[in-house]
Amino acid sequence: MARLKHPVVLTGPAAAAALDLDGFRGQLWKPRFSAPYGSRGGQEILRTRHWVEPSVVAGELVAAIPLVLRHLNAFPEDLKSPSDGISPHDRVELATEHARRLGHIVQVPSCAHGAGDEMLRLVRRLSGMEPPTESFAETRTLQWLRSVGLHPWRQLGISISGKTYRVDFGLSLGVKFRPALLLPQHALIIDLDSQQFHSETFEADNRRRNAFDRAGFHHIALTPREVSNHPERALATIQAAIRRAGGAHPTKVSLTRRL
Repeated sequence: MARLKHPVVLTGPAAAAALDLDGFRGQLWKPRFSAPYGSRGGQEILRTRHWVEPSVVAGELVAAIPLVLRHLNAFPEDLKSPSDGISPHDRVELATEHARRLGHIVQVPSCAHGAGDEMLRLVRRLSGMEPPTESFAETRTLQWLRSVGLHPWRQLGISISGKTYRVDFGLSLGVKFRPALLLPQHALIIDLDSQQFHSETFEADNRRRNAFDRAGFHHIALTPREVSNHPERALATIQAAIRRAGGAHPTKVSLTRRL
């Protein structure tokens, strides 16, 4: 794309929706715009020193995803209007995890102090070096787990008899840091299953669970619908599994939050 001299491009929540990012698709958002620092400004135009060439989406110039993420909370009132019950922080995290899954490096320059940067810094601080989640449902489950005082490792690779299995979450059973090699005494494995993604892999999933049993791992499976509609039941399942594994109880329990 030829470099534009002084482009004004869509950014923030409306751009996230145009880019189909988690947490923003399917909602109407107030248009916000971005331009390179030194170009014309305005009430709804955010100027940035860290300019990246925009892309064209449905015939409209849209800022690059890393810049869009930095501008999601530039006008905090924008994130309070939808009626789906997702908090501003969780919404920014949903989009950030989605962007990371797409291969984008999401970070805020240390010298940046623009509107919205602090929210993105907070979101990135939570994920640290952990890999991104693999779906909207996984991010929402992760957010719910944190809300009840549980802070899982994510996207774990477990090697059993020369075969590596990936699991969604692992709750530490007394291990302070994520170990390079996961052993049965290290974590309770939590998989997020849904009919949409697992109906065609039922037999393979059953073999996988049996492999965990033979290796001595403690594991449970939850569904997104169970976490969303019956959080008290999902939490009771986790607590019972922690007790069976000999781990500590969650230090904080809250059943007021629904996904």
